[in-house]
Amino acid sequence: MSAPSRELEDRVRWMPRLVRELVSRYVEENPEAANAADVPDHLVSHAFIAPLCRGAKQSDWIERLSWAFFERLLQEGAQSKGGVRLSPAECKLFLQVLNGERKRPAQQRRPNTRRVDEMADYLELLEANRWPPEAAVAQAQEVYSRVRATVYGAKKKRKEQAAMLELEPKGCNMTPEALRNQIELHQQQAEKWRARRKRPRR
Repeated sequence: MSAPSRELEDRVRWMPRLVRELVSRYVEENPEAANAADVPDHLVSHAFIAPLCRGAKQSDWIERLSWAFFERLLQEGAQSKGGVRLSPAECKLFLQVLNGERKRPAQQRRPNTRRVDEMADYLELLEANRWPPEAAVAQAQEVYSRVRATVYGAKKKRKEQAAMLELEPKGCNMTPEALRNQIELHQQQAEKWRARRKRPRR
């Protein structure tokens, strides 16, 4: 293994599992990337973009993340004097976007995405505050006015994200007072959303 490759291995070892897997796959397909001059500055971006270039099926939230990395890489290229180097596959993807053949998932396709994430945060905060899981789900149902299946869907999505990105549950390192404050803030935000839903349209 060359010195740059060893350096790459050392620097990605601490990264979340999803990132390690994507980087490993990308380097397997593009061995020269492990020894590129910009390793590992843009390597993670290229690794996230690669599934888009392959047309690989991904979960919605990972696909949105991949498009965000692609956009950020292009923005860096536009703002940097030296630009950034795109692979042939990335150039093809860019042309497909320009020609209207490929589109980034619409941000408003799921207008409740933020609320689902907030609900998942709220569940984790309650459990960090020693609520039994079933009681936390019931409380989230009441606070967010959502059916049981929606709450469990949010919990499942968060569990998947946490496993892939090795995230710690919300509130696990908070003091009891900070935890109570965060729970209250989430309840206040949920109340605002409920009020908006009830507001009659003009």
